[in-house]
Amino acid sequence: MTLNALIQLIFQSFTNPRDIAQALTSWQFSRNALWSAFAIVAIISGILNFAMGGFVGEDPLAAAMLQTPMLATMIVAVTNIVMVFCLHFVGQMLGGKGEFSDTLLVVIWLQVVGIPVQLLQLLMLIAAPGLYTAVVLAGGIIVFYVTLHFIDVLHRYNSLWAAFGTVVISGLGVAIGFAMIIAVIGGAAVQSGAI
Repeated sequence: MTLNALIQLIFQSFTNPRDIAQALTSWQFSRNALWSAFAIVAIISGILNFAMGGFVGEDPLAAAMLQTPMLATMIVAVTNIVMVFCLHFVGQMLGGKGEFSDTLLVVIWLQVVGIPVQLLQLLMLIAAPGLYTAVVLAGGIIVFYVTLHFIDVLHRYNSLWAAFGTVVISGLGVAIGFAMIIAVIGGAAVQSGAI
C-alpha cells in the first residue's frame, strides 16, 4: 500500500466509515502482521502522547505517566490490548459476530485514524493553546462517530445503538484497567520520589 493510498483510506474513514470498515474487515491478515502493526501504531501514538506530556503543566501524575516515550508507549499498548478484548467479548455477549482478528484490526485502524487527530492536538498545544480544549472535544466526537460505525460493521449488528452499547461497556472495562495502571504507576512514582 502506498502512502497516498493510506492517506486516502484515513480520510475516507472520517467521511465514509462504514464502507472503509467493510473493506478492511474483508481483507485477510496474519496474526503476526496484525500484532506487528499493533506495536508500530502503539509506538507512534506513545511518542505523540509523550510529546504532549511536556504541556501537562502542574499535573505530577500525568507527568510521571508520560516521563519517557517507552512508558507512554506501554500505557497505549496495554490500554489498546484491553480494548481489543473488551470489544470482542462484549460484542459476543451482545450478539455480535466479529472475529477476534477483525477486532484487533479495527482497534489498530482506529488508532491509525486517531494519529492525525493527535497531531492536530499537539499543534494546538504549541501554536494555539486556547483552542486545544475545543480541538480535543471536536476530535473526540468525530473519532467516536467513526468508532460506532466500525464496531457496527465489525459485529454485523446493523444497529448503531448496539454498537454504542458495546463501546460504552467496553469503555468502562478499559477505564477500570486504566485506573489500575494509574494506581501502579502512581505508586511507583511516589516510591521513586517523582511525585
